[in-house]
Amino acid sequence: NVFATRLTGLHEDLNRQRAAKPYVEHVELDRKGGECATVADMEEASAEAWGKHLLRDRSVIIDTFQGQLKSVLRCSVCGATRTKFD
Repeated sequence: NVFATRLTGLHEDLNRQRAAKPYVEHVELDRKGGECATVADMEEASAEAWGKHLLRDRSVIIDTFQGQLKSVLRCSVCGATRTKFD
């Protein structure tokens, strides 16, 4: 997609994070059995993931066009869940 390619190029040129980008681990919530993560747990993990993202990428393009997705993977056998924020 030409539009996405242009936005990526603009983001790289306008990125306010000029120093070496730090390595960051993905934020995940793991629950065993049928346990459910609370809304507070989800909000905390979401905020942590977004903060880590901004350590590497800060530009007007990010501020305007990017958001965050939540993915939930649930085991059909044991009911364990893994929630990840991208």
